Amino acid sequence: MNASPPTRSHRSAVVGVVLGLPILGLAGCGGGNDAGASTADRPSTSSSPSAAVTVTSSIKPGTVLGQPVVWRADVTAPRGVAIDHVDFLVDGQVRWTEDSEPYEFNEGGLFVPWPLGAGAHQLVVRAVTASGNKPEATAVVQVQKASPGRLPAGSYHRTMTRTDIARVAAYRDAAHGAFGDPAQTGPWVMKVDSAGVITLDVVPPTEYDPFYEPYRVSGKKLTLYGPALWLQPHPDQASVFCEPEAPSTYAWSVRGSALTIRSVTRECADRDSIVVGTWQRG
Repeated sequence: MNASPPTRSHRSAVVGVVLGLPILGLAGCGGGNDAGASTADRPSTSSSPSAAVTVTSSIKPGTVLGQPVVWRADVTAPRGVAIDHVDFLVDGQVRWTEDSEPYEFNEGGLFVPWPLGAGAHQLVVRAVTASGNKPEATAVVQVQKASPGRLPAGSYHRTMTRTDIARVAAYRDAAHGAFGDPAQTGPWVMKVDSAGVITLDVVPPTEYDPFYEPYRVSGKKLTLYGPALWLQPHPDQASVFCEPEAPSTYAWSVRGSALTIRSVTRECADRDSIVVGTWQRG
């Protein structure tokens, strides 16, 4: 899994940091009643008269984002007009780039909104044609405040062993997205932040980590939503635990300085071989 990254056909780009992004106003934009539901009547579309290219975002103006969603750009171009790539911008900065269809943020993974912080944010999909035209679609959305009941924030460590690899062997197969070598044994560090993101680092670090895993906690249930590749320092080189890496549910408990995580669903063996176990804080 971590010996080399999977081959990818897209180009990806991350600019700047994610936490602490500027908050933009919601002028002329309505809100929604349910997380992930849009109250806007108009589609998020834009066209360039010179290129006759139309861009539509799957996230519409006025959407209230409380849950992870797929963020997709649909591009329509006349014959003879080539699309070079599509940029996805968050609050004015390019966070992801795709150069082939389907044009989906985070390589078709989920766009998890809460690392952006509660409030208004501007999401833009911008098609760049071979001739340099840049039609785009803009949506100002409202990100809901993260739910309470998170894991205790802090840094934790544990040693992953061959026993952990054997424990997940029964479902380490292509049907569950497994590929390449198993996860690397040895010391791992898990950092739980207050913005709803877990990072996992092997010790000593490699060029492919840390791995970013957005999370939510409901009572003693922990859900990991798959890789947030757009948070990676170098997403072109970023590895993943499974491909695809489906969301997965765990049970968690704390006793003293020990955080214990147990499997509930079995979606990604390599991720489970690292995450599941007892972590010591500090």
